[in-house]
Amino acid sequence: MAPRNGKPRAVRDRLDVDELERLLVAARAGVPRLRLVEESGVSRKTIYRLLKASSS
Repeated sequence: MAPRNGKPRAVRDRLDVDELERLLVAARAGVPRLRLVEESGVSRKTIYRLLKASSS
């Protein structure tokens, strides 16, 4: 997908594999979602979607 406002839209374009893994580990460890949103630049909805996808 094309960038919107100069920012890549797909999570895979914004986070590399290591960053994604750190995000998931932190989320599972109980780090508040708002903090993860601020640090990673992805939406809260995306974090929940990634957690759901990684648990299946």
